[in-house]
Amino acid sequence: MSELASKGAARDGRAGVAPIAGRSWRGAASERRESIALGVIAAVAAARAMLSISPALRFDTDPAVIPGALAGIGPSASLLLDSLGLIGVAMLLAGRAGRRSEAAAALDRGRDSTPAQVRGRVRSIGLAPLLVLVPLPGFLATLLGESGGLSDLWRGASWLAAALAAASIVGRGRAARTIVGAVLLGAIAAMLVRGASQVLVEHPATVEHFEKNRDAFLSARGWTPGSPAALSYERRLRQVEASGWFGLANVYSGVAVAGAFAFAGLAMSARRLAPTARDSAARSQDSAAHARDRTATASSLICAVAAIGAVAIVVVNGGKGAIATLLIGGAAAGVLGLARGRGPRVIPALLCTLVVAGFVAAFVRGAILGETPMEERSLLFRWYYILGAMRIVVAHPWSGVGAGGFQDAYLVSRPWFSPEEVTSSHSAWLDWLAAFGVGGAALVVLSLALLVRSLRGAMEPDDSAPIEVDASSAKISALAVAGGAVLALALTSRTDLDAASLSSRAVASLAAIVTARCAASLLARSRSRAVEIGFAVAALAMLVHGQVDMDFWHPGAVWWCWLLLGAAACSRPPRPRSMDRVVKTIVVVASITGAASLAVTSVRIGAQERAVERAAQRLEQAAAANLPLPRGPAAEALEDAVTIEPRNELVWQAAVEQLILAAAQLDQHAAPRRALVERAVRAADDSFAARPCAATAKFRLDAHHVRLIERLGGAAEVARRLESPPPGARLDDDAEGRAIEAAAREYLRRDPRSASAWTQCAEILWLLGDSVGAADAAREALRVDTSYRLDPLRQLPDRTRAWLTKTSRAPEAANPPAP
Repeated sequence: MSELASKGAARDGRAGVAPIAGRSWRGAASERRESIALGVIAAVAAARAMLSISPALRFDTDPAVIPGALAGIGPSASLLLDSLGLIGVAMLLAGRAGRRSEAAAALDRGRDSTPAQVRGRVRSIGLAPLLVLVPLPGFLATLLGESGGLSDLWRGASWLAAALAAASIVGRGRAARTIVGAVLLGAIAAMLVRGASQVLVEHPATVEHFEKNRDAFLSARGWTPGSPAALSYERRLRQVEASGWFGLANVYSGVAVAGAFAFAGLAMSARRLAPTARDSAARSQDSAAHARDRTATASSLICAVAAIGAVAIVVVNGGKGAIATLLIGGAAAGVLGLARGRGPRVIPALLCTLVVAGFVAAFVRGAILGETPMEERSLLFRWYYILGAMRIVVAHPWSGVGAGGFQDAYLVSRPWFSPEEVTSSHSAWLDWLAAFGVGGAALVVLSLALLVRSLRGAMEPDDSAPIEVDASSAKISALAVAGGAVLALALTSRTDLDAASLSSRAVASLAAIVTARCAASLLARSRSRAVEIGFAVAALAMLVHGQVDMDFWHPGAVWWCWLLLGAAACSRPPRPRSMDRVVKTIVVVASITGAASLAVTSVRIGAQERAVERAAQRLEQAAAANLPLPRGPAAEALEDAVTIEPRNELVWQAAVEQLILAAAQLDQHAAPRRALVERAVRAADDSFAARPCAATAKFRLDAHHVRLIERLGGAAEVARRLESPPPGARLDDDAEGRAIEAAAREYLRRDPRSASAWTQCAEILWLLGDSVGAADAAREALRVDTSYRLDPLRQLPDRTRAWLTKTSRAPEAANPPAP
């Protein structure tokens, strides 16, 4: 122990306790601000982990058929949370951290340090936050470009804000890890309670309800019993899975694996805090010391139970990636435990290579084994994601495709036999590169740098004496978790406020607070290598699993994942750098500017969401009262809501659908019906002009298709014509015909492997009298349909294939048309 720390301990009069000594009132105020800022940042991560986040809370299904909003938050609340997190980052970096206790900082390092050296380390924030600003130009370029949309904004903001928060806590010592790490583990405890409830209570009840209302449920979503979509949904419904508030079991399992290692490290560290037989008699006379010993024992037991629960949930979910990550992390923990300070530069580098284990496994499965007849296909599909993502990076190397643009880009670049239209590459590194172009490489570097720092910290020698960094850290951790739970409760939708949900959330919140307090007490007192190894392996596991799944993509998990990397790297202060003051100013200004911009945008998006909510409520109220459904007024309200944020394609889609449903309420040949269909077509055209993407291209095509059906006399007449010879020569002078054909070609250009769209195109061309074009489109639909052989549920129904086969043989046509 350093001389400075020894003097501080002597003044306190208690062996093994390092007080916060020698600080002025300004220094104390600065430490309080830093602790509050850390609590704010951690509370944002906890709130996100206890919230379901959806881009569309309404009109994902028809509100008149299935009332009630999704239980969670939308983009406006997500942006608000990111704004709050950036305010916490600005507070943390703007504080006078250099005034904090030299004794505490010296003890953080576990080595002798002069006051000047300690002040230099504490003042230094390093260049890590600057790395997060590197992707910012690509983010803004995509956002302000023609194809940028709301999804690019709120998802990209979450990614960058979370990474900046992680970079801002690097090197702030065990005090920062105590607060942030304890809150993250408290959030894990809440998720475990939620997962247990899903497995034991909610899943059996959901399956039972579905069995009783199967036909109505499928009809509300436009699915026929036995259809590929219905069978796929039923297959997923019957799987017993815990997904927490994430909604994705694999993401939940990845976070649980990381939490299990951190909990295990804390549980093992309590052995260093337990008194020896020689000390037990003396410590029994000291009531305060005896109470601390009992607290440490209870905290260790709670952490051990949480670690076992996390592993159990992973096993129940059965995710191959999570189980493999658990094994990899266990092996890494063994290596670090046996190393005992030997080879600190070699072992961390070797362990970092495990991050790409998923890439290697996917390469072997996809590139070497290929499409061999094996039951295991998840790695093969991930190989397809990797290939598609690499093609996207090559095609968009500078600014990327945006955080919300991966799916559109993947539709064009995916390998031929990939049956899915994924929104993520299932690899954090490839997602960042695809989203931000070359700027995304900075996030890759930052994640690896944080991992290396945590692994090197785990290689340092163990310290012999327990310490207390700050007695208030445990209280701040509990308050931060409680604040996150309150935020989650305040922001969640009203449909999640029934008695059962409130009871479950209350139990989860209580578990989070108790666990955070216990974890903080252990983190504040222990300098055991078990803690360092636990957090380092947790960070390694998080990055390993993040390369095979969507942990760093998911808006509810991304803050937790990034802050875990930052907390794991906290104990090693960065080296002083001459440009740190400039870097701090740049990052603080960027954080404040970003927080203000996101807050203003959140208000605007919130106004749009409330307008959409009012339109949905009108339909719900009419349905509940058995009154005629006000489809037209709802469509008008949605059209007005579109003007608030025109690049939100989901609101456009809802408006178009309601206009078509309003037209369906009127007589077949009524003039108002034709007028509503025309409005739907114009709205669909406007949506594509405002946000040209695959989604707007698809419902624009659907709107034009509805207009064609109306012109031809209805669905029954169209079905008759499809079974009859084509009506004659191609209608080249038909404006409506040319418009719908152009809409079909535009969508197929964006999704050339959509068998249903090629079928739709063949039907349209047949109805327009272009038998040659219809035959070409039918042949292409059949060819594309064969590419879904790895997922037969995605293939066309037999009846559709029979019609396509007959149509493809009608005339002799040229080669299949390029979209």
